[in-house]
Amino acid sequence: MSQQNLSELRSSHVDDLKLPDFDERKTVQVAALLVKKFNNKMDMGKLLKMIYLIDRKSLEDRGYPITFDRPCNMKFGPLLSCTYRLIKEGNGRYWNKVFLGLDTKHLVKLRDVEVGRGALSEADMEYIDRVTKEIGHLSFYELSQYTHKLEEYEDTGNTIRPIEWNNWLRAVGWDEDDILDIREDLAIRANFEKMVGHAWD
Repeated sequence: MSQQNLSELRSSHVDDLKLPDFDERKTVQVAALLVKKFNNKMDMGKLLKMIYLIDRKSLEDRGYPITFDRPCNMKFGPLLSCTYRLIKEGNGRYWNKVFLGLDTKHLVKLRDVEVGRGALSEADMEYIDRVTKEIGHLSFYELSQYTHKLEEYEDTGNTIRPIEWNNWLRAVGWDEDDILDIREDLAIRANFEKMVGHAWD
């Protein structure tokens, strides 16, 4: 991914929808739980796909994802843009405390530290377990092919393109009335965040 494309993602907006901020702490805890399930090391591409599918399953059931990352389409299918940067660049506030830098085989490895899960609800962890059981045995290539069949996917060639949240919500089965309600709920959550900040800050 080019630096230009990364910059475009950083500044991209999803029409007029107000969204809560990307939750790095939750993302790190989701990633840590997944990597632990695969003997403390995991292919970067597979990890990205699984976190995307976990967020998607949460969106399908609850109307909101776990990480509040911004979805996008890429050559190898949809994934989460901030999580991609976090893993690729390794410069997050929490990420470096939990994970080592990528090795030459693009493996994500845990540091020898205790990783909490306090930011995650029981429901969040159930989504992690459910998706792992359903598709955790697939390789990155197989997961890429799997995500190419999702309704929100579109071929963007070698570029990246944000997935609009209305389209993402439609793709997982929400109708237009539901989407209006979900947008309102997300805006309320986003405004609340701005007023009080994250509890751990």
